[in-house]
Amino acid sequence: MKPLKMNADYEMNLFLGKPGPQIINHSLEFLLFFLEDRPVFTTKQYSPEYFEYVEAVTKLKPQIVAKGNFENFWGLQKNLDVERWWNSKLTTTEFQIERGWDAHTKIVSSRFNANELDPELDYLIKDPYGMSGQSFQIISRDLSLPDKEKKISQMVKNGILIAEPLYDRVYDFSHYIYPDQTEVAYQNRVDAKFQYKGSLFSNIHFPQIKYLDFFDKISREECAQFEIQKNALVSFLSQRPNEIGYSIDSFVYRHQGDLKIRSISEINYRRTMGRIAFELGQKYGKQHSRVEFSLMKTSQDNGPLWKRIEDHNKFLVLSPGDTRFEMILIFSDSLEQGQQRYQELVDLVANGQFSV
Repeated sequence: MKPLKMNADYEMNLFLGKPGPQIINHSLEFLLFFLEDRPVFTTKQYSPEYFEYVEAVTKLKPQIVAKGNFENFWGLQKNLDVERWWNSKLTTTEFQIERGWDAHTKIVSSRFNANELDPELDYLIKDPYGMSGQSFQIISRDLSLPDKEKKISQMVKNGILIAEPLYDRVYDFSHYIYPDQTEVAYQNRVDAKFQYKGSLFSNIHFPQIKYLDFFDKISREECAQFEIQKNALVSFLSQRPNEIGYSIDSFVYRHQGDLKIRSISEINYRRTMGRIAFELGQKYGKQHSRVEFSLMKTSQDNGPLWKRIEDHNKFLVLSPGDTRFEMILIFSDSLEQGQQRYQELVDLVANGQFSV
């Protein structure tokens, strides 16, 4: 049985042709201890106490391997040209532009003229090959045309970019499409810089968009249009084999008082944090209806978080305590209870006091 490697630096290997810092993989690989009954390929050292904790939760003894062959977990890294097509934001941007779904989104190259941008809109500038939420820049509507031209000319020196309107985002959500075409819908928490902070399943047993907390706030017409566009994208992507699964990231935004859906923000052809959150939730939270997977920063002065939170009926800490973020599952059975427990965890982490 080959060990699994959490190649979370997948995009760097795919688009830059080089591995990322080891800390990227070390920041996520411990999740494999809770998901898989296979050795983990790593150079990181874990404490015996943490491994005892993992074994108590999973009933399996964690194993690590530092040499030899391995199987990639996060992304395939097999047919790189095909995987670049899947993961490039240009693929889905060109798809939307060709179908006229968003007249304001532009592909920006050295020949791009800033007067093609709507002067009434702020724009978000994306690297089509970057990781989600990273290297985003903003071009404000308040900039003069010459200043916009100057800023764009500086940005495109490193290659082609994507400009899309900076919408007033209200909710982020995704659909994960497994190779067998199973679809799983979930809401995502993101910060002001669009960095991922967690996933929420309003009903872990029936992970469909109609059960997401915000769904009933959106008009039927808007939801119907979203389904048409999502299905059109899935049909388009099916021209290539889906060997590992992919997420379609979307969001709800406010426009002139109404809630609208941006059907396709991007896709990620690989495992994602949302998929991992779903599989963890099904494995450890099946006695509950509601599961949230959360990333939080906490002080390490008082020791690892897994040592300080003992009520696993409410919270299950996954992280070893020496990574950038603590990763925790939150279990509940209603929207109100879920919100209360999330706030309870935030308060506990912020205060450094853990009584649960």
